[in-house]
Amino acid sequence: MKRRGPRLFGDASWTLDKVWDRNTGRYFRPWLPPEWVDAQRRMTLRAMEEARKLQPNETTPAAAPPLAVTAIVDTGVLSSHPMIKGTVVDSIDYTGEGTEDVNGHGTIVTLHYIASTQILSPDVRPPILNVKVMDRLGNCMDEWIANGIRWSADKGARVINLAVGYDTEGCKPDHAILCEAIEYAGKKNAMVIVASEARCPAECSGVVVAGGMLFNGQMIRSDVAPTLVVAGQCYVVPL
Repeated sequence: MKRRGPRLFGDASWTLDKVWDRNTGRYFRPWLPPEWVDAQRRMTLRAMEEARKLQPNETTPAAAPPLAVTAIVDTGVLSSHPMIKGTVVDSIDYTGEGTEDVNGHGTIVTLHYIASTQILSPDVRPPILNVKVMDRLGNCMDEWIANGIRWSADKGARVINLAVGYDTEGCKPDHAILCEAIEYAGKKNAMVIVASEARCPAECSGVVVAGGMLFNGQMIRSDVAPTLVVAGQCYVVPL
């Protein structure tokens, strides 16, 4: 029976077949329109500056180089994808399904993140921690997310990307474990990036909230946290 718990945020069409055709073995990558790239570059630099204001000392994740270890807390990662292959430095699974992605969301989030970092540093592919907290059916528990955040911080992640949570207001008291894990990560010098639609844990102290970006470079702003980064849209072309 499906457990009640957190849900994924992002495009509902982000399924594994968008990036991998299991019948032909072909892989696909995001296509970034030129106007998207330009807006992404400007918005990313702005977000980094805003994050520095929150954590002003020079060792903060916002000031870290593009090669900072990044944790993707999601549905897992398709490690064989050519853009991802060789970037996953460690993995953990809380679902009992294994660390590979059989949903697609986590892989597409990872591809977007890699593509975004390459806008500023074209030859860079950041080291990835694959933290699987949701299975193919969308089953997830707060404890899995919280443990995944803590594990990522203990493994040295400087950036923790989280597109899992709740679209209702108020983390406390029912979901306080999520805010506690984010606070723990902050003390370990990790920056937690949360999807803007996930009001919990986006309202937790210390997070950077990711809003969607339109082609004209305007942000879909979040009203639950003071800073913004850009979440990509998925367009795929064959590799």
